[in-house]
Amino acid sequence: MDRFLRPSLFFFLVTLFHASAFAQTGPGGVGNSSDNALWLDASTLILNDGDALNSWTDLSGNSNHATQASSARQPKYKTGIINSKPVIRFDGSNDLFNLSTHITSQALTFFSVFSSNTSGAKVIFESENHLVLGRNIDAYVEYNSRKSIRKTWTTPSIFSLTSDNIANSTYFMTCDNNSSTKSRTSFYSTTNSTIGGYGNLSGGAFNGDIPELIVYNTALNSAQRNIITNYLSTKYNLTAIQDLYSYDASYGNQLIGIGQEADGSNLSARGMDSILISNPSTLNDGDYLFVGNDNAGFGTNTNVEFGLSERWDQTWRAGVTGTPGNVDIEFFLGANGFAAATNYVLLIENGDGDFTNGGTTIHETGRTFSALPSPSIKFTNVNLSNGAYFTLAEKDSGIESVKSGEWEDTDTWSCNCIPTDVDVVTIISPHLVEVNSNAEVLNLTLNSGASMTFDGFDTLKIYGNFVINGTFNAANGVVSVLGSSSTNEFYNNSASRVDFNNLYVNSTNGLTLANGGWAISNNLQVKAGGMDVSAADSIVLLSTATKTSQILASMSNAFTGNFIVQRYISSRTSNFSDISTPISNGTFNDLDDDLPISGANGADGNATASGGGIFYSLYKYNSKKDKHDTITNINSTMIPNMGYEVYLMSTLSTFNAKTIDFIGIPNSGDQQMSSPNVFNQGWNLLGNPFHSFIDWSFVTTYSSIPNLGPIYYIYNTNNGSYDLLNASVPIAPEQAFWVYQPNTGGYYPTFSESAKVNSNSATFYRQKYKNPHFKLKINSLDNSFANELNFNFNAIATSDMDIMDIPNLPSPIQEAPSITAKARNSTEGLILNSLNPLDEHQLIPISVKAGITGSYEINAENLDALFNNYSCAFLKDKATNQSIDLIVEPSYHFEAEKGESDRFELILSNNYDQCHNLLEDNSFIQKLDSKLELRSASNQWFLDYTLSQENTQLSISVYNLAGQEVIAPIEFSANGAGSYAIREIQNLEGIYLIRVISKDGIINKTVKL
Repeated sequence: MDRFLRPSLFFFLVTLFHASAFAQTGPGGVGNSSDNALWLDASTLILNDGDALNSWTDLSGNSNHATQASSARQPKYKTGIINSKPVIRFDGSNDLFNLSTHITSQALTFFSVFSSNTSGAKVIFESENHLVLGRNIDAYVEYNSRKSIRKTWTTPSIFSLTSDNIANSTYFMTCDNNSSTKSRTSFYSTTNSTIGGYGNLSGGAFNGDIPELIVYNTALNSAQRNIITNYLSTKYNLTAIQDLYSYDASYGNQLIGIGQEADGSNLSARGMDSILISNPSTLNDGDYLFVGNDNAGFGTNTNVEFGLSERWDQTWRAGVTGTPGNVDIEFFLGANGFAAATNYVLLIENGDGDFTNGGTTIHETGRTFSALPSPSIKFTNVNLSNGAYFTLAEKDSGIESVKSGEWEDTDTWSCNCIPTDVDVVTIISPHLVEVNSNAEVLNLTLNSGASMTFDGFDTLKIYGNFVINGTFNAANGVVSVLGSSSTNEFYNNSASRVDFNNLYVNSTNGLTLANGGWAISNNLQVKAGGMDVSAADSIVLLSTATKTSQILASMSNAFTGNFIVQRYISSRTSNFSDISTPISNGTFNDLDDDLPISGANGADGNATASGGGIFYSLYKYNSKKDKHDTITNINSTMIPNMGYEVYLMSTLSTFNAKTIDFIGIPNSGDQQMSSPNVFNQGWNLLGNPFHSFIDWSFVTTYSSIPNLGPIYYIYNTNNGSYDLLNASVPIAPEQAFWVYQPNTGGYYPTFSESAKVNSNSATFYRQKYKNPHFKLKINSLDNSFANELNFNFNAIATSDMDIMDIPNLPSPIQEAPSITAKARNSTEGLILNSLNPLDEHQLIPISVKAGITGSYEINAENLDALFNNYSCAFLKDKATNQSIDLIVEPSYHFEAEKGESDRFELILSNNYDQCHNLLEDNSFIQKLDSKLELRSASNQWFLDYTLSQENTQLSISVYNLAGQEVIAPIEFSANGAGSYAIREIQNLEGIYLIRVISKDGIINKTVKL
């Protein structure tokens, strides 16, 4: 790493003093030696407290020093007086300075900081045409008459005078936050230029302190005056006529500024601290940019981010008023250079001023090094926001692109090699580098004007930081974030959103995205370290008509900061849809900006229902009370794991495809339902909590059904029914679904990361599902609505309501038909009826509901599933006394009045004659008397029950032959008809007593397990 010679502290102080004495730049960066006639600053003197001064050095570059040869008349140098800075103290007796060169200009702008201890007006400054005086409560200017302006009592004040070159004219004074315009008929007249008294020795001796005094031989414009008064107010912690800089406390040193008002501007400013700001791009009236520093000096430190070596200790801070635009910044290095010319960068920190913790912008635009007349480094088109910190730094020397080409081509790089995981790489303008195979890098910078893309499905492994100032095209590529030392940081300093195809994070300290917009179109996975996007402008998980992004199995608490999670919903019939939230902090407002919502005090107000009153488009399901509850507050929380029914419509009849978005922190890690939202007996409306497809069979529910894969239902908006699905169809992101719990409740289902399924399908459930069940499907021939009844054949099933039977879930569409079966001991309609194929024949009562009066059709489907168990199947219509052989004619047309009817029976048998006997027998008799019965089937034990509709508390205990309880009592409540699988005893062997206790009695049964 190249280094310039570092000076000693002594040489640095001498150099600084020399620069101070001969600077060609005015205070605050206003003017130079041609118009800045005099500049006296006590803080540039190196003296001891109480030393007498024979000379006060002029900093204007004109060598117009203030001198006093007589030791009896020399003012004193006092330290730590005004804002801990030194002053020149005049004794009010005979102290006086004479200027080396008489100031004769008629046009003049004068500034002074002073405090006075007397009530009489005494001389502060005298020149050929102007006299300024001050006392404890006023400042004065004397021409043909003396005029005053009030100041703060006895405390230090900033005074200014602006005069043109016309004798019979007006002049302008300010003091503290007061201003006044006065008139005159002539100038003051004297042959002396003095400070602290009259040059003719006739009194007027000033009694007080003067730390700084500034004279221009021209009338400055108001922007220049504002800059100088802010320079003085910041330096001495005093009141300015217009305070334009807010960072005085820590960054009030050597303030300079540019600005503009209606009467003129100051377009460039160089201070005495090695910096020049110039060339503002959009400076208008009232716009200002000030820069002050922390006076930390020009040593260097290594408190910088990856990709940088060191920086100056000194830091500057910007104060912005209005919109001055971008500027050029030039640093004058002198003997304080520390890097090769091509390695200098400008660091800008818009946050907390810490250049090590992320968020730092590295600016290299327009970098130009000049060796003469003294070394300097310049940057153009720099944007400084209000409060921004900046300093000069050195970037790591590393590998640079030398031409456009492929990553794996050694000719692409300055090292004539292929970069590895320890290399710092920069792609410079106008080069385009293509990742054409798997690649790796430590730190990567994409300069403005440079481009990078992927040729195929290759992976770029980044072990450090990625700074994007140019164009990044992920195409089909993968960016993998690795590393074990510190946080990986990605910065988007380009003007465009950066889109990743696949982004994988497996880094010890995680990934931080900062600045600009980001998006992921395919896969995101955070296996270790976490991902913090709080410093980014935005990050979007994209979803389109052809593809949806997904978050693959990741660590718990993987994310910090809000994401925009999109979900594309395809076109469909206007209807309710089952939706869930993928974020932890979402509300229904996430839907309100994308969908018309009624009845929840949202942006679209309320629509009117067809029968009058408010139409409610948001519902949740109350599983305890078995009813839908309206959601009336758009600010209500959307709870992960819970499902919601949302009405989708663009017109009265159709919903046009739409992308909705959720803004918040994506759910990650185990997502468990919590009280009061539990998995209850009966129907439950759950929601996929992840932005990914999930496999329902991997969700822990404590309610799996023996010999039957996990089953769930999703509402079909096109036919108004609930479609039965199993785990062969993954549940889509943001998809809600229905699950039936046959008995007990109070469970807390857990959706784990391992339940995720890798899929980028674009839409909600639309996949054709091959239903394994024999079923009867009813269709309305007058509208598009339909419903189906499924039959499952299982050796543990009974003709009673058992653990594998699922009741019908009524459609929210009143015009939709339904078809259901009934168990022997229940009047509840079943949408899934389990039958025991070991029974030689079955007679099942079938009910239909006609949503409207009209024509209907029942179709028998998937007859192969029936033939495996029965050879004869008849559907009997008791209303018309027709019997339909479903094996021969699987379709039946009939007319029905609106309403429900028990008009059908399904007869199944392995004997054709028996089928006919059952058709004539009508032998199905329901048995609704209360009962409890223990039953064994397929090496499992069940408690079958027929109860009233009121909840009944049941308790199951198991004892060994010694009378000892061998498992904890099983207690649950139940109602209606059903069956409970006693899985807790599956691992027991031997002879045991099972005891069941209810309010109606006790059952004891000795069993061999």
